[in-house]
Amino acid sequence: YVDGMPATVVFENVTATEHQLLLSNENGDCTAQPAVRLDATPTVQHLVPRFSPSGARVAWVDSASSSQIITAAIDGSARHVVRTAAKLKTAPPQWIDETHVSWVEDTATTATPHLQIASALEAWTLLQAPTTLA
Repeated sequence: YVDGMPATVVFENVTATEHQLLLSNENGDCTAQPAVRLDATPTVQHLVPRFSPSGARVAWVDSASSSQIITAAIDGSARHVVRTAAKLKTAPPQWIDETHVSWVEDTATTATPHLQIASALEAWTLLQAPTTLA
């Protein structure tokens, strides 16, 4: 919940043929006001969506053989693949501020989890050296 904005929820709708990551507000009824589709990858699961601090963007993990962290505006526009990696954890991406997300990732063959921090608005570049989690 963001003060001053309608209550909004992001949820995965699973049909016989695809997974859909949808967003609806308190006035949504799936008919007169259909939910907004955020994803562009119907064959993968969309896990642990999280709103940015202002509620303007959503970050989530697409789970496939190579997982992805993705962000999008709440109207489904401005979708960005922040990171693609084989060993993303299913722990949710966390917003640090309106433009940065963090997540836990196995970055070595030792399967040691590391904290990654990146811009939520562009492709991943290392902003901070990985921090090993104890």
